Amino acid sequence: MLCEAADDIGKALGLPPSGLTLTIGFGPSLFRDADGADRFGSAGQRPAVLADLPSFRWGCAGGEHLRR
Repeated sequence: MLCEAADDIGKALGLPPSGLTLTIGFGPSLFRDADGADRFGSAGQRPAVLADLPSFRWGCAGGEHLRR
């Protein structure tokens, strides 16, 4: 079952491009896959402080409390 995307609240409407901030995050899987194999030849570049995170799978409605 796929979750529906959240409604756009329009917070950035009317802002010029210079007023926007994009944040892109990469996790440990950028460096090694689930089987531990080196992905893209980048395993040696993984920062030591990059820790594995627990699963954040809450289901479709589980994250609702985060928007309140």
